[in-house]
Amino acid sequence: MSKQVSLPEIIKDWTKEHVKKWVTDDLKINEQYGQILLSEEVTGLVLQELTEKDLIEMGLPRGPALLIKRSYNKLKSKSPESDNHDPGQLDHSKPSKREHQEDPKQTKKEEENSTSSNIDYDPREVRDIKERESILVKENVLEEVANAKDKKKLEALRADRFAGLLEYLNPNFKNAATTMEIIVDEYAFLLKQNSNKRMTNEKQNSILANIILSCLKPSSRFIQPLTMLKKQLREVLQFVGLSHQYPDPYFLACLLFWPENQELDQDSKLIEKYVSSLNRSFRGQYKRMCRSKQASTLFYLGKRRGLNSIVHKAEIEQYFDKVQNTNSLWHSGDVWKKNEVKDLLCRLSGQAEGKLISIEYGTEEKIKIPVISVYSGPLRSGRNIERVSFYLGFSIEGPLAYDIEVI
Repeated sequence: MSKQVSLPEIIKDWTKEHVKKWVTDDLKINEQYGQILLSEEVTGLVLQELTEKDLIEMGLPRGPALLIKRSYNKLKSKSPESDNHDPGQLDHSKPSKREHQEDPKQTKKEEENSTSSNIDYDPREVRDIKERESILVKENVLEEVANAKDKKKLEALRADRFAGLLEYLNPNFKNAATTMEIIVDEYAFLLKQNSNKRMTNEKQNSILANIILSCLKPSSRFIQPLTMLKKQLREVLQFVGLSHQYPDPYFLACLLFWPENQELDQDSKLIEKYVSSLNRSFRGQYKRMCRSKQASTLFYLGKRRGLNSIVHKAEIEQYFDKVQNTNSLWHSGDVWKKNEVKDLLCRLSGQAEGKLISIEYGTEEKIKIPVISVYSGPLRSGRNIERVSFYLGFSIEGPLAYDIEVI
């Protein structure tokens, strides 16, 4: 039988393997949670900085996370800090093997049990913690059951993905606003109950559901504050970074973080990068579609502020006679000539270099956002640089320029 390696006396000297052995062998915590710490490369130095919440975010249930932090704090409190020793040093009341020659059998026995002999625990405290852990595990199970029911309900409403949520914007969808209020409320409850988890997909769906509800019923009391939606989106973007394979988070960033004026905040400063990530991820996901047709425009930039600045196609079409062929109005460009539409949408100014359009924002620190031209008839080919104005549309492919006019 191979010897068990003893833990170093200084906690900060523990490797990730030492931490795993301490968690699984000494604390008798499930092997899978020790494996999580190993994969997250939690060393002794890292362990000193981690909070219970950090451990939970790594994927540990509250019970094991609590046991690890309580045991670590007790271990730290027993170290001889008052004698100016390293605060991460373990307490050894027994003489070391170097000071006394031990019986070989006894030495082997101590080496095999060295991991547990290094640390002195109060059995009653460990028992109490394990009892609390058992209660928390039961709570976790009940919580997961409740979450599963909530998710099943959202799946039944086709609210568990972007495509299903966007169907509610169809003018022919009955009771769309009322159903969307139920969806927004369900997501708000689900995220509140799981505030210690990442819930990346759920946060994205919740944000889009709020945007859709704002389009369907702007006065709804169920719409979450814009500050909360932006906070959730920041958390998502911080987790996925700029190389996510799906365009969804970057599409939401265009909707919520698009600059309202020339002054850029911390969110709008990054919009150029989000647009670049949106273009890249769209090409990766929809290669075949890229060759055949352009992505549908889902929303337009309006003159109002906050969520109300996001205008849906149906809001524009309400100004036209129902007997009119709305598709022909869009294709011909007549839709942009309507005074009500001009009052509703925000017309932007940008720069066209040949067929390529961009918008510049910022006073001190400037950003340049590329925009896809939907119909580039007025633009001249070549390297000519022209000032242009246009209406801005938002698609899953990227921002789009409509009704382009040379200034």
